[in-house]
Amino acid sequence: MKYIYNKITIVLAVTLVFFYTACEDDDSIPRRGKPTITVVESAKTVDEGQTAVYDFNVEYPVNESIFIRIDVLDADGNPIPTTEPIGDPNSGNGYAALVLDDINVPYNTWFDSGFFSYGYLGGSGYVAEIPAFTESFSLSIDALLDSVADEAPETYIFRLTGVSTAAAVIDEEITLTINNVNACIWTLVTNDAFGDGWNGGFITATINGVDTNYAASGEGSTFEIGMVDNDVYSFSYTPNGGAGSPGWEEENTYTLTAPDGTEFSDGPVPAAGEITSGTNICPN
Repeated sequence: MKYIYNKITIVLAVTLVFFYTACEDDDSIPRRGKPTITVVESAKTVDEGQTAVYDFNVEYPVNESIFIRIDVLDADGNPIPTTEPIGDPNSGNGYAALVLDDINVPYNTWFDSGFFSYGYLGGSGYVAEIPAFTESFSLSIDALLDSVADEAPETYIFRLTGVSTAAAVIDEEITLTINNVNACIWTLVTNDAFGDGWNGGFITATINGVDTNYAASGEGSTFEIGMVDNDVYSFSYTPNGGAGSPGWEEENTYTLTAPDGTEFSDGPVPAAGEITSGTNICPN
């Protein structure tokens, strides 16, 4: 009987050693629970017209996308509405995004992200999707230019949490302080006489070396282009996208209005090339 007991003890010890070694060497065993996401620097200050970028770390990567809810908070710490109702909140056309003062959060609203089936929670919030196997990532918020001078700096607070299907845990607040700059607006009005857009033609605004293209959609479109003092700019027209085929240029007209009221208009058949250029100085 003593012999049998000793034999069982030896076999059990060998089994435990083998199991421990297997666990130690097998990296494929999934971890339980959810990783914690933390922000590297929670407070940012930028000028109007700039973008604040926040960096985050994920405790350990997971094999599915992580969805993060971003709420803009009011002075009492409550989420402010980021949409307005336009239909059935339980369908795909229930809410439309609102344009917020001073900031742009460049992510889909909670509703547009498809999470209305989990409860809409008052029409607030945006959702950022972080790809699977991510260990670090960044989120951005745009500070918008306006033409109001001598504003005091404004601070916004955002609460970041996981959504109903979150694969990770996050409970962070980030702040964005926006400094006022002397900014002003150029207005570009594009028209198409036939009502089918510019068929490939476009106007390019180059500001400090960065190009942005604008064109008429349907019967026409209006664009507001913000600049600050000493921005170097140029505007140019490209017919039919430069493709060389007929672009129905006789339908195209535009009016570009500078902040001081100076107008630059052309069309039908606008001339190709530069419209105007210079260094921007906003009117007092």
